[in-house]
Amino acid sequence: INIPYEEYFDTSIPEKGDGTQTEAYQERHSPWKYHGGTISPHDKCIYAVPQYAKKVLRIDPVTEECSFVGPKFEGRCKWYGGVIGNTDGAIYCIPQNAEGVLRIDASG
Repeated sequence: INIPYEEYFDTSIPEKGDGTQTEAYQERHSPWKYHGGTISPHDKCIYAVPQYAKKVLRIDPVTEECSFVGPKFEGRCKWYGGVIGNTDGAIYCIPQNAEGVLRIDASG
């Protein structure tokens, strides 16, 4: 299943650095992008927990499509897996170096 980095991340050449790596290139080739994933009880999609990646990756196994959801998150080793909340069905991602818990709500 193709991951559409170029649709979600900047493809212009950066002004600083060597000028050869776009944001989309960096996202596609970064190490340890995600640490685990959790299936949402709401939409049955898989949500990958950002480790080095800047955005949450949503994988729809029915349509075999990937997309990115939510805002961009900077930093490394941000969250270390996620669990489903008993009362609301949201995905709660456990902070590793992030300053707080990431809550992914796929209920619409």
